[in-house]
Amino acid sequence: MVGEIDDKTAVLVEKVKISKVRFMIMKTFLDREIIMPKQISDIIGVRLTYVGVCLKKLSDIGLVVCLNPNHRANRKFILTKKGREIIQYLE
Repeated sequence: MVGEIDDKTAVLVEKVKISKVRFMIMKTFLDREIIMPKQISDIIGVRLTYVGVCLKKLSDIGLVVCLNPNHRANRKFILTKKGREIIQYLE
């Protein structure tokens, strides 16, 4: 059961829920710990470039982090501690 939600967490949840694609991207992390943008694109059926834009936004607000940011291809993303906390409110 999900407990009380603080104001900062509520704001982050709304920033995810406001975008259908951001919401779907976050949900892909339920089944995987590490995922690449191409995999997300294939799973949710959204163009790879838009997945990249959304991952950048999720990274900017501190919910995901790229494990290999210096690579142009095959970037790997994981949820941050805050991202793992937020994901439980995305039902």
